[in-house]
Amino acid sequence: MSESAPFAILRVKPLRSWPAVSAMARHGRRVGGDMDHLDRSRSVLNQHGSNWGNPTDLRACMEAVMTHHGVALRKGSPLGSHLLLTASAGYFRPNAPDAMGTWDQTRLDTWVQANLCWVNERWPNQVAAWRLDLDEATPHLDCFLVPVHRWKTKTGKTVAQVSHRNAFGSSRRSFALLQNEYATAMQPLGLRRGRPRSVTGAVHVHPAELRRRMAVDADHQKAMKIGLGAILRRDLRSLRTGSNGSPQAEFSGLVPLGQRARLLALCRPAWPLLMRFEREMLFHARRFVSDTLTELTALATVERDEARRAVDEASIIIDMLRSAGRAPALEAEYRLAALVRQLAR
Repeated sequence: MSESAPFAILRVKPLRSWPAVSAMARHGRRVGGDMDHLDRSRSVLNQHGSNWGNPTDLRACMEAVMTHHGVALRKGSPLGSHLLLTASAGYFRPNAPDAMGTWDQTRLDTWVQANLCWVNERWPNQVAAWRLDLDEATPHLDCFLVPVHRWKTKTGKTVAQVSHRNAFGSSRRSFALLQNEYATAMQPLGLRRGRPRSVTGAVHVHPAELRRRMAVDADHQKAMKIGLGAILRRDLRSLRTGSNGSPQAEFSGLVPLGQRARLLALCRPAWPLLMRFEREMLFHARRFVSDTLTELTALATVERDEARRAVDEASIIIDMLRSAGRAPALEAEYRLAALVRQLAR
């Protein structure tokens, strides 16, 4: 198989408690957990499946599998296993590997069917539920298993228990064998196994931790850009047209010497356009200020005319009150005087 062929990817971890199972179920329904990396508009495309009941009720499906096999739970032992299956992004979108959130539907359907067949054959009647997530960058399949291990006691009685260790082993070698087995099953689809950790020395990082590190790095890069932008804005304020018609500027020591000529060279082709833009912006700014002052003056004149009409109407009211008695007239005159003082301001 070609060295450039996409990889078949498998991850597995135990489900150690019912709260952990409930958390996985809530995340599957997109009502809890880390959802910053999801495209919620595509969550309706996610698929769920189970032969044991409602696939979104993960605990009920797992308990149904346990009942079917007559499992006796041991205190402190895992309740099941979470198997994550996916492939390199380029496999799902060979013509546009960088177009996150897209896929070739035929390839996706074939891949899902092949994975579900392998999981059900590998762990018959032990797959409680599965979920296909299509609202993330790359499609992936989550399978929730109840790995059953049967053994005989000294009395000859057969006991069925959930055993993550017996299903997946407890050493790197056993997990490597499972990776080999999975890659062999996916080989007809054009997928291959990645190089072993013993060769690459790679350390697996949980996706949530990887996203956290990427966010920190993005914030750092943003801060660097803001800082450099502030330096350039301060220095480029001194941009002016030189005697030869080319842009010139006075840079501070914070801008490397090699970058100064490069920045000016970048400005040179667009310099006439920049100067024209500056002149037009200055013209429009002055025109806007002039129009605004004219409008405010007109508005103030209208308001003053309205105020004068109000004073005239108040004077008429005072004359009417005088005919009614001295006290109402004094109060009206006092209010009119206060209004006049306010208008004078």
